[in-house]
Amino acid sequence: MSIIFHYSLGSFRHDILATQFKKVEEHSAKLAEIGELAESSLDRTLNYFYYFVSAQKEYVHERYRSAIKLLRKAEKFLACLHDDAEEAEFSMYAGVLFYRLNQYPVAASYMEEAYRIFKRLNYEESYLNAQIVLAGIDSELGHSEKAQVRLKEALSESDKYPVVRGLIYRAIALDHIRNERYYEAEDNLQLALS
Repeated sequence: MSIIFHYSLGSFRHDILATQFKKVEEHSAKLAEIGELAESSLDRTLNYFYYFVSAQKEYVHERYRSAIKLLRKAEKFLACLHDDAEEAEFSMYAGVLFYRLNQYPVAASYMEEAYRIFKRLNYEESYLNAQIVLAGIDSELGHSEKAQVRLKEALSESDKYPVVRGLIYRAIALDHIRNERYYEAEDNLQLALS
């Protein structure tokens, strides 16, 4: 039975990522059923994935306090997985959540951890995305030069990833806008769209 629940959680997680959350409601009843099992289970992997996927669902529905509570529960089980890639994914997601809530020091802490692990594992696209978020945090905190350095470094490694490259140009433009450098922003927005 546990294998079915692991599969269901994996399927739910895939649907969240692949369908931009359009099919999430279809799986809510199954997620609730898995939750009942997870609460009484000794399977730490099942517990972790249940809480992590539930946190993602809450985030999508903009129930941020609930998402934070569920992430904290998931984090308690994270070390039991012994999986660096999963730890990086968790840190990335937590970083994005706290960035969304303007909790920049907490977001940066998680995002730096994600960046460090993704870089070590050579997950290029993932660490470039982490760099974009870290640069966004720098920019929001008024550290434009630091943000621009991060983004230019990421840009130099982004040739294989056109979507990420567009996001980098967009982030560069947003930093220019925050600092009232509108012509530079316009140039970078044009590059983002090309």
